[in-house]
Amino acid sequence: MASCEASNHSEAVVPADRKEVWAALTDPDLLPELTPFLRHIEVDGDHWLCELTKVPILTTSLTPSFTELMKFTEPTRIEWTHDPR
Repeated sequence: MASCEASNHSEAVVPADRKEVWAALTDPDLLPELTPFLRHIEVDGDHWLCELTKVPILTTSLTPSFTELMKFTEPTRIEWTHDPR
């Protein structure tokens, strides 16, 4: 079975209140507008089903999706774990 792991640490100065930033980062309706290739998020409790945009492959196409278990530690941390049901 193949697997991969990635991490990213980024910093930026954002001219907005911390509460406004937190609200945007935890809003499943707004995130697809802010995130390239993210088409839709469906929330089911602590699980978010993320659907990406259609990817053309030769004579067909795929619409990838994945389920994440979300854990929010307001206002400082968002953790997600791949959690297919």
